[in-house]
Amino acid sequence: DQYTLFLSADHGVAENSTLLRQNKILSPVLTGGVLEERINYVLQNQFKISNGISKIINQQVYLNHAALQGQDESAILNAISKELLSIPAMANVYTLKNLPTATMTDRLRELIMNSYNQKLSGDIFYSLKPHANQGSDKGASHGLWYNYDTHIPLIFYGWGIKKGSTNRRTNITDVAATLAALLKVQMPSGCIGEVIEEAVK
Repeated sequence: DQYTLFLSADHGVAENSTLLRQNKILSPVLTGGVLEERINYVLQNQFKISNGISKIINQQVYLNHAALQGQDESAILNAISKELLSIPAMANVYTLKNLPTATMTDRLRELIMNSYNQKLSGDIFYSLKPHANQGSDKGASHGLWYNYDTHIPLIFYGWGIKKGSTNRRTNITDVAATLAALLKVQMPSGCIGEVIEEAVK
């Protein structure tokens, strides 16, 4: 009764692609350089644009807007999206400006919007198919919205904690709210979580 401990993680992890295929589970691999090649092909052949990519990181494509000057940006984004969707490992492609009105599940929208910043995010967001891997067959990857990648442990122990468990979806953002409830203090101003009532005595 002298302390409260909680344990969690920042993300889950995908199974290794080779292991999945050995167990007859489809696991496409998006090898390095494919995205750049496909996007550059579209930019050069349809729009005569060179050096049109700034960077590709965290499932986002950042375009070099200086190279796009004078071009129809919506047409460019649509052409790139169509090309990326033709890649076998690709599940969804969204232009980030159209996220609020794009057709997708509420859960996927929540996860994307939670990481979206109007000033810092890229121009296009892409999501791979279940069990797809980006890079190579070796090792494992993370960064997808599927349960195997977003389901993480969340364990509370010690003072103020009830014995038990829950199958209800909880979030890492619930930790601060739950600790504030335990301590009977105001939640932090940036807290967006909810108290995990099952954990509190």
